[in-house]
Amino acid sequence: MEQKFAQAVFVIGPTASGKTALAHQIFDQLQSDFQKPCQLVNIDAFQFYRDVNIGVAKPTAQEILGYGYRGIDILEPLGSMDAVRYAEFVWGACREISDNGRLPVCVGGSGLYLRSVLHGLDPLPERNDALREMFRASAQVWGWPALHGWLKILAPMRAAQLHPNDKTRIERALEIVFQLPEGVAPESVFQSSEALAKQELLGSSYVIRVDCDDNVLRGRIASRIDSMFASGWLAEVKSLQQQFGGEFALSQAGKAIGYREIIAALAQRETPDEQQLGELKARIATLTWQYVRRQRTWNAKERFDWEFDSTGGIAKIQFPASFLGFLGRHHT
Repeated sequence: MEQKFAQAVFVIGPTASGKTALAHQIFDQLQSDFQKPCQLVNIDAFQFYRDVNIGVAKPTAQEILGYGYRGIDILEPLGSMDAVRYAEFVWGACREISDNGRLPVCVGGSGLYLRSVLHGLDPLPERNDALREMFRASAQVWGWPALHGWLKILAPMRAAQLHPNDKTRIERALEIVFQLPEGVAPESVFQSSEALAKQELLGSSYVIRVDCDDNVLRGRIASRIDSMFASGWLAEVKSLQQQFGGEFALSQAGKAIGYREIIAALAQRETPDEQQLGELKARIATLTWQYVRRQRTWNAKERFDWEFDSTGGIAKIQFPASFLGFLGRHHT
């Protein structure tokens, strides 16, 4: 398989686990202790979009500049991105960073983007709104488990990987199957859905998986949500609605947790009172925790080289021998 990049470090983990802080610390320590300059690359699915900032925990403007971030604010709010196109972007960024004598450090919580960068994904049919309308109308009548049953007949390997109520992935899988050219077997298209450990790597990589104690993570999520609202999240959503109307809620960026919930709350009352705000925060916290569980399920199946426990916070890092060995193999 063709090598798409020379080397890169990948920092992954669930929302609020501390992966961005760890990536920043790695950058700082490698530069100060090893004279190894780095540059960061975003692999979070929602930080691509301009003006969608607070609710996606986007790094500050100072951090984006200081850490040389690539892949942030590269799309307009109504834009779209898929994993195949983004992999191509990251491969190119990693090559450029390496060519300039720096180590690419890719950070984010979107497992599909990690998978596409490390292993690639087969080119898939484009979005088809007519098919999606048909699937959604069918699901309203028979339910998503019935459509999962369709997928089980058409592409049993992919169906086995999905929960019968995972409507987003069932819809996309059926959309792909219904558009395949004659003679193309669905199983060949979905073969890249196998666990990362079974797939060939497209470059030399070191994957760090970050996580922490459940109670600590719940506390961080609640604290982060409070901070987001204090930082003007409501005003950000109002601004996006004013610019783009109902289109924003239907966009990829609008699917980020909290945005649609805030839009629905604002539709009821322009300025939510204290009780409504508390209920809104609780709803977003619940959705975030559900997302964390999905992220953990995904990450548990994937390969990693170092598991970092951020329960006690992130300060001076003691790099494991495997990481130092990785650096040594690529020392210039």
